[in-house]
Amino acid sequence: MKYREQGFPEKEIHDGQIRVAHVYPGTYREAMASIGYITIFSRMNEDDEIVAHRFTTDSPFSIEEGLPLKAYDVIVASVHFDLQIPLLLRYLHMQRISLRKEERDLPLLVGGPAVWNPLPVSRVADAVFIGEGEDGIAEAIKGIYTDKKGYKHYNVFNTWLKNRARFARHDLSYRPPAVVAEESAYGKRAVYIEPSRGCNFGCRFCLIGWTKRPRRDRKLSQILEWILEGTENGGEKIFFYGSDLLGHPHLKKVLEVLARLEIPFALSSMRFDRIDDEFLEILRTNKTRTITVAPEVASVQLKAFINKNIPNDGLIELARRAKKYGIKRMKLYFLFGFPNETEKDFIALKELRDGIEKAGLMPAPSVNPVIPKPFTPFQWLPFAGVDYIQKWNKWIAKNLRGDTMNPKRAWIQAILSVGDEGVGNVLLRAFHDLNYSHWRKAFEDEGIDPEKYTKAERETPWMDYVDTGVNEKFLWKEWEKAQNGEFTPPCHERCSLCGVCFP
Repeated sequence: MKYREQGFPEKEIHDGQIRVAHVYPGTYREAMASIGYITIFSRMNEDDEIVAHRFTTDSPFSIEEGLPLKAYDVIVASVHFDLQIPLLLRYLHMQRISLRKEERDLPLLVGGPAVWNPLPVSRVADAVFIGEGEDGIAEAIKGIYTDKKGYKHYNVFNTWLKNRARFARHDLSYRPPAVVAEESAYGKRAVYIEPSRGCNFGCRFCLIGWTKRPRRDRKLSQILEWILEGTENGGEKIFFYGSDLLGHPHLKKVLEVLARLEIPFALSSMRFDRIDDEFLEILRTNKTRTITVAPEVASVQLKAFINKNIPNDGLIELARRAKKYGIKRMKLYFLFGFPNETEKDFIALKELRDGIEKAGLMPAPSVNPVIPKPFTPFQWLPFAGVDYIQKWNKWIAKNLRGDTMNPKRAWIQAILSVGDEGVGNVLLRAFHDLNYSHWRKAFEDEGIDPEKYTKAERETPWMDYVDTGVNEKFLWKEWEKAQNGEFTPPCHERCSLCGVCFP
C-alpha cells in the first residue's frame, strides 16, 4: 500500500546491501508520529551498505516494496511502550517468523525505551541496542548480520553472550529529515520536531528522566532548518516533543515567530513554572485553547515521595492567568498507586481539579497507576495491584471524571517493565493477547510466582547487564529519600553526583 508522504530522501539500491526490515509495533499513523522511529529509519538508510524498509502492524508487507519480513536479511524493531512487546511478537508470529532466537536464522535487533531492560525479550531478540541509536545502529546491524552469536559492541546487549552494555547518549548533532505524512496519529500533514532530549529534574518514577539525563538542547539553527524543511514538504502544523520543552533557551522565541507567521504549533506536556505571561501571549496568538501540565500528585506527602514539587496554588493561579489569554482547557496527568497512599491523597487530587475548574478552565485529568521502571529509584517500588487500581478507578471516574487505565493491563505492563528472563518464557506463552487470565495461566505453567515482580524492593537483574551511567548506589539513596520524604534538587541547580557527567 502506498502512502502519501514527503521528506524521506531517495535511497540508491545496489547489490550486496544488507536488507533491513524496520518494524514499528503499531499502525502506520502511529509510526509516522514517532520521531524515534523516523530517526533510526533515516539513519540506517544513510549508510551505503544498508537499505531499510518500513513495516507496521496494520500491514503484512513493507511500505516501500510490498515484501514480507522473510524477504529481508535483518529485522530491526523500535519498541517504545511496554505493551508493544507482545504486539511485536504477534506480528512476527503472523509473518511466520520463529520467535525463539535459537530456531531462527533471521537476526532480530530491538531497541527503544521499552527494552532497555533487555531480559524479558532475551528469549526472542538476538541483540538489544541500549540507548539512543543515532550513532551506532548501522554498525550494530552489520555486526549482528555477520556474527549473530558472537557480535560485541559496547552499546549492544547480545543475548547469546550476556555481555554488559553501556547506554548510548547522542549529542543531537544529527537530526532526521522533516517527514510529512498525509495522515499521522496527531493530525494531517504534521511536522514532528524534538528541540531537546532528556530532563534535569529527577522525578523518581520517570525512565526517560533517569536514562537521558541531563537535558541536551539542539542548536537554534538546526530547529529552524527542521521547521523550514517541514513546511517546504507540505507540513501544516508543527508538533514539538520533549520532557522539558520550555527549558530550551530559544524555543519560546521560535514559537513567537511561528505564531506571528500563523503557522500552527502544539507542544507536549509543559512544566507549569515555565509558563509565564509572555508565553501565554504567544499561545493566544497561536489560538491555543488547551495547555497540558503534569503535576502527577497533589498531596504534600506524595510530592516529596516522587520528587516533583509543583504547588497546587501555583497551578490554580496558572489557570486564572491562562483564562485571560483565551485558554479553555487544562489537561492534567496524575499518578496513583504509591505505598502508604491514603484517601487524603485522592481528595487532594479532587481539590486541585475543582480549584482549576473554579479558576475558569475545564480540567481534563488522565489518571494512571504508577508503573515501576528499571534504572529509576522506583525500580524498587511495589506495584499497587489489580484490585487496588480497580477500586480507585471507580472513585476517579466519579470524582475526577478522568481517563483511567485498565488495571489488568497495568499489571502486564509492570511485569514486562521489571521482568527477567523468566518473564521472557511467560511472554512466549502469552503474547497472543493481553488477557489477564491467560497471562496468569502462563506464569502457572512456567512455575513462576508473578508476585516476585510486583513486590517491593524486588531484585534488579537488569543492572548486571546495562550501565546507564547512573550509579546504582545513587538510585538506592534516592529510593530511601523518597521513603523519608526528602527532595533532591534538579541537575541545573546542584549536581548530585549521580554518575552520568562525572563517573
